[in-house]
Amino acid sequence: MDRDALSRNLERAGASEAALTTLATGLGFAEPRKTAANLVLLGDQLAPPPLLAALVECALAAADPDLALNNLERLSNTAPSSDLQSVLGNPTAARQLLTVLGASPFLTAILCRKANYFLHLFTDGEIGRAKDEAAMLAELEALIPADADFARLQQGLRRYKCREILRIGSRDLCGMAELAEVTAELSALAAAALQRAYVVCDRQLRAEHGAPLLATAPDTCPLESEFTIFGMGKFGGRELNFSSDIDLIYFYTSE
Repeated sequence: MDRDALSRNLERAGASEAALTTLATGLGFAEPRKTAANLVLLGDQLAPPPLLAALVECALAAADPDLALNNLERLSNTAPSSDLQSVLGNPTAARQLLTVLGASPFLTAILCRKANYFLHLFTDGEIGRAKDEAAMLAELEALIPADADFARLQQGLRRYKCREILRIGSRDLCGMAELAEVTAELSALAAAALQRAYVVCDRQLRAEHGAPLLATAPDTCPLESEFTIFGMGKFGGRELNFSSDIDLIYFYTSE
């Protein structure tokens, strides 16, 4: 069924769940009743029939069409309506959004958690950006000041991780990044977060305990201990995936 015909059928069905269920069945949705209910809600909140027809086409191209529309209805309750309509009115952005919503409950949960995650990814265009470790570290430095307390450090790292995992995962699902780029960016995210955590914690510990000094002979100038962190395994090889832990070894000079 072409888009014009689909739009006409949606307009004729209106808010009738029975008619929409029949239409969804014919289109191949696996859960036509649930999809019909979602179409009623989306039609009320967001989309006239021509736009709704385009969204149905995007959903049908997703890994799980029913999930895509159900998650879009979910997202419509948290994302600002005008911003969501703007994204859905852009064919490329709409396809990207429905791809993510129809493939990943995990990324959808991030999108629906706070409106700014959706805005950052689509309205600000982050889905189109590739980043290296230096770029991520610069963003973390702007987000988490060096004099942040431990609670603010933890909060900032959690939020930044969610934002970047959403960006990297969405680019992966939408075919905007090759596997090598995805694993490199996941590794860069871990490295940048670790570096920022080290800087903030080092400052806190120095304020509380003073500089870490090595034991020296009497009447000699004490030397400050040096410290470094080694990333092991997939982290050391810059090959982290989305479910990887990071394996670390801490080294410091000491007698």
